[in-house]
Amino acid sequence: MKFARGHNDFRFSSVPDLPEDEVVAKLLFNKSLAKLSALQIAQLANEIDKIGGLSSGSGLLEQLKSSVGVDVLDIGTDKLGGATVSAGSYLNDHTYVGVQQGTGAGSSRVVIDHDLTKNLKAKGEVGADGRSKIGIGIEWEY
Repeated sequence: MKFARGHNDFRFSSVPDLPEDEVVAKLLFNKSLAKLSALQIAQLANEIDKIGGLSSGSGLLEQLKSSVGVDVLDIGTDKLGGATVSAGSYLNDHTYVGVQQGTGAGSSRVVIDHDLTKNLKAKGEVGADGRSKIGIGIEWEY
């Protein structure tokens, strides 16, 4: 995958060596290409078009997110292969609040992610089934 834009060429590679479409999927979604939902694949294609200079306007996903009024919109699958829909918004630079809905009864969840510091992250979930989770993690970008 090579993108030429003016005098700049963009090449994506990784160690260990992966196909460039896998590298881009990992960069954008932190998932392998095979684990992307149909909506994520459409978003990936739109982003590749933008990087390559083939598209300059907002794509279908961006228009849908804008019309709904959310920052994140995703359709995927759960551990059992059932459909899921996630939507949420960033309250500020450090806090994300979202909802997840699966096809099963009691599969609704509210999710809150908060950056305590640059590397310390907190995450909480509350489900319609009465289950909740809370955790703190450490994250470094390199």
